[in-house]
Amino acid sequence: MAAIYNFSIEKSIPFQKMILLKNSDNSVKDLTGYSARMQIKPYKSSKELLIDLSTTNLKLRIDIPTGAVTIILSSDDTDLLYYTKSVYDLILIKGEKTFKALEGNITVSMGVTEWKT
Repeated sequence: MAAIYNFSIEKSIPFQKMILLKNSDNSVKDLTGYSARMQIKPYKSSKELLIDLSTTNLKLRIDIPTGAVTIILSSDDTDLLYYTKSVYDLILIKGEKTFKALEGNITVSMGVTEWKT
């Protein structure tokens, strides 16, 4: 079963978040050979995809020694988050072995000042 982890993102601002993955005994999760995929949608059953993140498109980065997955979004990416609440899940893949590491809600803080020209 995936752990629940909720977090906030500011719209139109670059975002980076490191998430440490641990085993049930609190040891570092061995991510050797894994790739990762994460999708952000307005709600769980939605067909609308707001952002698709993966280790392939470099929006997710795996650090094997620390067992960390880092989410990396540009300001253009966070511009795509036009709902104040969204959902996500983070899947790790190694060959045929796949597991859902995390899932949760994302609260999006809408900005007031427009700074892009």
